[in-house]
Amino acid sequence: MVWDKLSFADAHERCQAEDGILAEIPDQEAQTQIKRWFVAYQNRWIWIGVNDINEEGKFVNMLNEAVNYTNWAKNEPKSYVEIHQEIYKCDCVGIVLGAWYFATPCSFRYLFALCSQRYDIGKYSECQWKEAG
Repeated sequence: MVWDKLSFADAHERCQAEDGILAEIPDQEAQTQIKRWFVAYQNRWIWIGVNDINEEGKFVNMLNEAVNYTNWAKNEPKSYVEIHQEIYKCDCVGIVLGAWYFATPCSFRYLFALCSQRYDIGKYSECQWKEAG
């Protein structure tokens, strides 16, 4: 787990520096575990390794593979968001309350990044989470 205020790109780089990758949550079981971990941080946003940067509406993981599991909040994913009369494109995914997915601007800075630890050359575990910081 990375504990700095980071943009999506910064979070990706930090995970790589820890020999990992921004994590994709593979299934409901992993989602439930993450929710338990973050019970004390209920209002914190967390970057995960999901985005639709290359093609709107086609969400992929950090290895550019189709995402099989999502847990979108109501009315998500959004393509754009307006904040203080400015329009921002929502291409990156963060979670809040340890559970709900939100499409959000990649430039926003969140306190946590969920990293998945590399355990084999070219392979990344989606279930072995690493605490970093």
